[in-house]
Amino acid sequence: PGSLAALEGRGDAARLAGDGARARQHYERALEIDADTPAAHYGLGMLDLAAGGEASADAHFRTAVQANEGYVGVLNDDAGRLATHPDPSVRAPAQALGLARVADRLTLHRVPELLDTLAAAQAANGRYHEAAQTLERALDLAAGGPAAVYIPEFRERLALYRDGKAYVAADTDGGDSL
Repeated sequence: PGSLAALEGRGDAARLAGDGARARQHYERALEIDADTPAAHYGLGMLDLAAGGEASADAHFRTAVQANEGYVGVLNDDAGRLATHPDPSVRAPAQALGLARVADRLTLHRVPELLDTLAAAQAANGRYHEAAQTLERALDLAAGGPAAVYIPEFRERLALYRDGKAYVAADTDGGDSL
């Protein structure tokens, strides 16, 4: 009942059910067991971000990523899903933008795929000019590197943003990735 994994799991379940207070209790108990557990910090970051506490969320996300670099991918995947999901009831543009900003900051604005997600979140919030500028940076960084394979997709999305349109993922991929 008091194991780290159980507390994190109960925290995640409560958060996803919309019971932030209960989720916070579980995550904080998990941190009493292991102050650096990335899952609890990620959960607390999600709660803080939803409540408008971007600075506190940023600190939790940073701790999660320091403990496990894979959490940058989790931030990016969650941001992409919340910005572009084909089901409008799943989309949460403001939350997507917060997550994408954190992931981009943690990687020092140097990862084209994360900039792509940030641009999608900006466009989902009606910030098309900013989205186009962000995606242009991604294109510049992708040229000649491993992310060059995404350049055709980046260009398609750039055209959308320049036309004042957001990118919505095709229903076939469930909206889980850009």
